[in-house]
Amino acid sequence: MSTDSRDLESSTVQTLAGDPVTLPCPGLGQSPFVVSLTWLCRRCGPSVGADGSPHKLIVYRDGRVQAAAAAPAPAAAGGRSGASERGAETRPYAGLGDRTAEEVTPDKPRLRLDETTYALLIDATRASDTGDYFCLVNSRQQPKGAVRLEVKDAPDAPGRPLIQSFSSRTVNISWTHPRRTNFSPVLHYLIHVRETERGPWDRSLRTASNRTMYQVTGLRPFTVYSFRLTAVNAVGAGRPGPSSYPVNTLREAPSGTVGDLRAVSRGPTSVQLSWMQADPSTLHGEFLGYQLTYRAPATGANHTLVIMEQNVTTLVVTGLEPFTEYLFSLSIRNPRGLGPVARVTGRTQQAAPGPPATVRYSSVGSTWAALIWTPPAERNGVLLYYTVNITRDAGGESDLRRVPATEETWVQYRVDRLRPYTQYTVGVSAATEVGSGRQRLVRLRTDTSAPGRPVILSITCVHSGATQVRWRGPTESDPPPVSFFTIGYRNARHPKYTLTGTPAGVGEHTILMRHLDPGMTYFKIQAVRKSRYSQSDVYRGEFTEPWSVLLPRRNSDCSEFRLIHPVQDDSSVAIGIGVLAGVVVVSVLVAGIVIFLCRRRSRRGRPPLVAKAAQPDWRQEAIPAHMFAGYVMDLQRGADAGFWKEMAAVDGAAEKNGAVAVNGHHAGTNGHHAGTNGCSKTNGNAASVEPTTVAGFNSTYLLQEDDSSAHFWQIVRKHRVDTIVRFTNGKVEYGTSPPGEWPAPLAGCQVQQRSDSAGGLLLLPPPSPAHRITNTLCACCAGRSRQEVRYVLLDTSSPAGGVRQYLLRQAAAVRPETHPTVLVVTRGAEQEAALLVAADMLNRQRLATGDLSPVAVLSRLRAVRPRWFTEVAQLKVLYQLISESLRTDENYGN
Repeated sequence: MSTDSRDLESSTVQTLAGDPVTLPCPGLGQSPFVVSLTWLCRRCGPSVGADGSPHKLIVYRDGRVQAAAAAPAPAAAGGRSGASERGAETRPYAGLGDRTAEEVTPDKPRLRLDETTYALLIDATRASDTGDYFCLVNSRQQPKGAVRLEVKDAPDAPGRPLIQSFSSRTVNISWTHPRRTNFSPVLHYLIHVRETERGPWDRSLRTASNRTMYQVTGLRPFTVYSFRLTAVNAVGAGRPGPSSYPVNTLREAPSGTVGDLRAVSRGPTSVQLSWMQADPSTLHGEFLGYQLTYRAPATGANHTLVIMEQNVTTLVVTGLEPFTEYLFSLSIRNPRGLGPVARVTGRTQQAAPGPPATVRYSSVGSTWAALIWTPPAERNGVLLYYTVNITRDAGGESDLRRVPATEETWVQYRVDRLRPYTQYTVGVSAATEVGSGRQRLVRLRTDTSAPGRPVILSITCVHSGATQVRWRGPTESDPPPVSFFTIGYRNARHPKYTLTGTPAGVGEHTILMRHLDPGMTYFKIQAVRKSRYSQSDVYRGEFTEPWSVLLPRRNSDCSEFRLIHPVQDDSSVAIGIGVLAGVVVVSVLVAGIVIFLCRRRSRRGRPPLVAKAAQPDWRQEAIPAHMFAGYVMDLQRGADAGFWKEMAAVDGAAEKNGAVAVNGHHAGTNGHHAGTNGCSKTNGNAASVEPTTVAGFNSTYLLQEDDSSAHFWQIVRKHRVDTIVRFTNGKVEYGTSPPGEWPAPLAGCQVQQRSDSAGGLLLLPPPSPAHRITNTLCACCAGRSRQEVRYVLLDTSSPAGGVRQYLLRQAAAVRPETHPTVLVVTRGAEQEAALLVAADMLNRQRLATGDLSPVAVLSRLRAVRPRWFTEVAQLKVLYQLISESLRTDENYGN
């Protein structure tokens, strides 16, 4: 049977170092009969063999503890005797060893046997007592169990620290964990630091964890350090480990400098310097000398001297230029470099001037050159001005320019009025009160210039997916030639041109444009020359006038291709609006009188019942009305680029103001109809859809999808609507019986009564069937109150003209103290309704304040109706409509 303790039933006993412990003998009952007993231990004691073989601790026989006779020595390596093999068979536990307690435990008094329970008593336990303990009873050859004793103690010493890397102020060390932590894990380590090889261990650092790597910081450069470690666990700190091998931190440049540096002039060519020595502790390395650097700030030329003697504190510098200010810099040098610099300035006496030190050009254009030069190295006095002599090489023409002298290190001057692509020689000289010095020359050639306009020859359709553009470059005799051409194209739906380049050649040029979007497309071409001095700079000529073409749809032939050149003007829209306005102006004037009387009658003494919604900032981007026409003209320039920017501004404002809308839902179609009785109550089970509410300038607009249900007239009643606007198809013929376009409550135009106390609705017939804009006065009676409603029909065949006439009539009827509510029926006329609401809001603002805020109005509408005014064409119609209204109104003419 195996004698390995892992094959036996075992228990574990833990104790703290220094405490006594009692180990029971496994397998004994309550009243054991014991003739002999032997306690053995494996892997314990200071003399444990390398093979981990067990040894005897105590032998009990015949009622007393006695020493056991030593067993024969084990067979030598390489073979066994037959007797030892037979002994192993008859005594299976003989492999545990037969050393006596006296041989194994010289501290025998710590180990005792309890002769009552036969337990092993250990006084003042040590970490070395940790091991597996066995008890052999009587003639038993194998123990019945094992007791594992674990003694918690401070950890062993860590390994010697190894220097992984180091710098001038840090050292990275690593080490190995203690061989035994004695059943308590290492919590952290104490790092002991010693400066110099024989200094005290007067500095300790504590690690944050039990990692075996650490960077020691806060060290001094060029200093010898040693390190050692102590492991700490829950029991306490162990013994310090061996110290590391000494390490010398790296050098650093000196941190100190000389003090009280002074410069005293000793003549026109010499200056005497004096200073105080630096603190030796700031050298951070071996002293290699003082380094003196001096230069004239105007020239930037440096001169260097090295003073090897550390005790030298004065020096006379000779060979200097007259009347020149020098900057002297003194620093300490060690093997790592120079320390901080101490500076002082000194000036010599006057003498005659010399030429500028350097003259060059920093950049060159087609008609200019930027010169830059440094003052003369030999100033020899106070400079008054510089003379710049510009000479054209071909022709010998000269031009003199005078530049005032300054104290700047670099003098810059831009030479203008030069010829493009021409060779020049430029001379610069300095002058004092004595006179001018010698010139310093520089030669340069001006850059090329922008080429002229190309000429578009033709734009043709090759097939539905390709368009060919043909042009001729500008006619110019002067070199250099054009570098490349830029072709710009854009679809009418996009605000920006897409640019593509093609190399320039000789004669005519062509390019085949593929995969263009169908529809109206604009083309323009520009000639470009590259700069001679910068690869990234080019000189761009003017674009040609845009050519517009109508590109065919994809997968179709070229029959739909149309060339439209020159670009058509959008002024035809404004002319159409004016013609339509003249046709209907008479009708509006007649109907306006009736509406005006109705509004005065309905507004007198009655506050508005519609709660005013949160008002936007109408002053945001407000435009004075008398400047609006010019503002629109600016937007039309550049192929309506301004309108596209305006649309982008509306989009951005709509996103910010999306929460301003009073009712976030859109008015839908009422699911039930009122029949012929327009004022009767709807069934209590029928659904009612509230209209979308938009707050205007001193007005409120209700957007309703349908007007055919009885609920529509409840909305009129509930919100105290002043005006109802509805759009028709232009084919209304009024007579004794209104056609189907009229809502059901207007059929017959008679008084409709209701049985409840809510009252009834009184509808009067239209005054004239000849006008497309018809005003109907409606009165809704409830008890003693009376509500007058203005009913307006607008023809959708010309929305701009109809809306314009509406605006003219409103301009005459608007009263600042009123806050009207306008109900607009949008069914089948979303775009017409959008145009009317936006124009009416702007018109009311203009009549009240004299300003227009189109971005604020349109962004507010977009927050309620996201599909309104999403096209530039809609924006243009609105702006032209407002401009036409301003020109017509007598107060905003011209």
